[in-house]
Amino acid sequence: MNASRTHRRWALIGLVVAALAVATGCAPIRIGVAWPALAPITIQDQPRVMVTYNNWAVALNPANGTAAELLDVAGNVRLDNNNQPRRWEIDGNANNLGAQFFSRPLVRNNLEQTEIILPTHSLKLLVVDPDTARVDNMAGQPVAAPIVADVAEDENFYFVPFESGGIVALNKQTLLEAWRFNTSGGIWSAPVVVDGVVYFGTIDHFVYALNAADGTLAWPQPFNTEGLIGGSPLVANGFVYVGNTLDRLFKLDAATGQLVAEGRLRNWVWSQPVLANGVMYVADLSGFVYAINPDTLAILWETQVSSRGIRPSPLVTDNFIIVASRDGKVHWLGLNGSKVMERQVEGGPEILSELLYLPANLEAGINEPLILVATKDMGRLVVAFSEQTGTQRWSYAR
Repeated sequence: MNASRTHRRWALIGLVVAALAVATGCAPIRIGVAWPALAPITIQDQPRVMVTYNNWAVALNPANGTAAELLDVAGNVRLDNNNQPRRWEIDGNANNLGAQFFSRPLVRNNLEQTEIILPTHSLKLLVVDPDTARVDNMAGQPVAAPIVADVAEDENFYFVPFESGGIVALNKQTLLEAWRFNTSGGIWSAPVVVDGVVYFGTIDHFVYALNAADGTLAWPQPFNTEGLIGGSPLVANGFVYVGNTLDRLFKLDAATGQLVAEGRLRNWVWSQPVLANGVMYVADLSGFVYAINPDTLAILWETQVSSRGIRPSPLVTDNFIIVASRDGKVHWLGLNGSKVMERQVEGGPEILSELLYLPANLEAGINEPLILVATKDMGRLVVAFSEQTGTQRWSYAR
C-alpha cells in the first residue's frame, strides 16, 4: 500500500471514528460535522430543488439557483415586513427548533393536504406547510435517535434508519411507529425497498433484509461482509449488490441472502452501485471509477479520475458517467471509461453528497440538462453545471 493511499485511509478512519463518537454519544453533534443533501421537489406547482445542510432547508429555483419565492393563493409573491419577497427557507436554529439536517425531504399527501417532512439529526421529524414554509409543530414528531441517512418509503410506511443503530417503520399518515428492528451497528445510508422487502447495510458489517409489513427477517440471517458498509445496496434483477471498506463488492441472492459472487476493487466503496444498460458502475475512495459485469463482478474497465476519494455514486446519463471527488472536482467520462472533461468548483470544497440530474424543462426556465452538486462550502453550497458542456450555470450561497 503506497503512502498516499495509507494517508487517505487513515484520514477517513479518523472521520469514521469521529462520527462513531457522535453516534454513540461520546461527542455532541456540531455544525460543520455534516453533509448536504439535494432533492427535486414540487412546491406550489413549481419544480424546485431542496437543499438541506446543517441548520438550513432551502428550496431553490433550478433555473437560476436563487432561493424560491413564496406565492400567495392568487399567485403573487408574498412580501415580508420590509416589503421584500419571502423566500422558501427554514432556519433550524430559529424559534428554538434546534434542528440539524443531513437527509433529503419527504413529501406526504395527507387527507388531500400536501406536507413536507424534514428528518433531522435532532431526534424529530419536522412537518412543514409547503405553501408558507412554516413548521406546523415546532416540537416536531419525536424519533428515537439521530438520522443521517435518507429515509425510504413504500405506500404504507416511512423506513427511518438511525445513526446509532436500528430502523423503524412509521405510518405515513400518523407518523406513529408500526415496528422497530434493532441493530448493533448504525445505519449511515438509505434503506432500499423492493417488492415488499427493506434492504440496508450497517457500519458493523451486515446486510439485512426485512419484511416491510412487519419488520421480521426476510433472510435466515443477515450477511456479514466483514467490513463497514457506508453506501446503500443496489437491488436489481433478483440480486443485492453492496460494497464495503475492505475494498470488496458483493452480489447476494435477494431472496435468501446467499453469496453469489464477490469482487475486489482498489479501495473502500462508500456509495451505492449504479446499474445502467446492463453495466454496473462503482466508484471508490482511491478516485477510481469502474464498469463491472453484474453477472460475474468482473471489471470491464477502470479509470482513475482523481487522487482523492469519490464518495457519491456515479451519475449515468445517455452520454456520460459523471462523478465528483473530495477535492471539489466534477469529472465526465465517456461510456467506455475515457476522460472527457473535468470542472473544479471554486475553492475546491469537499463534495460528499449525491449528484442530482435535472432534465431540461423549458416551461420552468431550465434550457438544458443540468448536473447539480452540493458542497460543504456555504459560499458555494449548490453549483449547477451543463451536462453537455460542463459550463457552470449558477451557484447558490447560503
